[in-house]
Amino acid sequence: MIACRTEIAALIGQLEGIAGLYVQDARARLHLVHNEGRRFPAASLIKLPIYLEFLNGVRRGEVDPDARVTLRPPMVAGGSGVLQEAPPGAAHALHRIAELMITASDNTAANILIDLLGRERINAAARALGMQDTRLQRKMMDFDSRAAGRDNYTTPRDMHTFLDALLHPRVLPVDTAGRIIATLRQQALNTKLPAELPPEAVAAHKTGELDGVEHDAGLIFLGEQCCAVAVLTMDLRSNTDGVSFCRKIGRLVCDAMRRA
Repeated sequence: MIACRTEIAALIGQLEGIAGLYVQDARARLHLVHNEGRRFPAASLIKLPIYLEFLNGVRRGEVDPDARVTLRPPMVAGGSGVLQEAPPGAAHALHRIAELMITASDNTAANILIDLLGRERINAAARALGMQDTRLQRKMMDFDSRAAGRDNYTTPRDMHTFLDALLHPRVLPVDTAGRIIATLRQQALNTKLPAELPPEAVAAHKTGELDGVEHDAGLIFLGEQCCAVAVLTMDLRSNTDGVSFCRKIGRLVCDAMRRA
């Protein structure tokens, strides 16, 4: 564990940007934090509490997961995702839209769910879980709001709170936690935390990126072991540096799990 701490501290010192980190394994043997309470632009990590509130709504009977949404041009958002390529007038079930928001980080899907659920409900779901510094204040790709100071924020500690709630579902129903983990395991964007993991390791994770921002937060499974890892970066000299930083953290954490 000491070697892991030393190597990660060196990576943080070398990064041309600001890093935030919260690492803790399920047995609390590996615990590493850095800037854990610092507020970072959430980028697509904000899609995690959106997905949580979607599942809450389904469980309460307020949202029909099979209801179909017809895509119209004003609904389409750029950036990441696949729904922007769908033909106008195509209809998609809400459960599929929610899954694409996570597995493909689909911005159009996120905006559909924000409209459906409302910012207040999503933020309340985050607070109820213990994510006290996470705020949804704008839709995806709404850069006018971001320029006006209305951005989405989170912290490494809040990301760990979310991940820990999946591993130890005290607030979350067990089936909700299991559903989120299963969806995170289908993540298609795997160039960060999972990129340098050995074949026997599995990551259930969610990425986020903006100009100068690269995040990845998730659970790394290795045999019977599991570790929650939240890596957030901002003010990067280069986004490539942030991607490399996340990749190296994933590898170092997995190496430490092997030695535990």
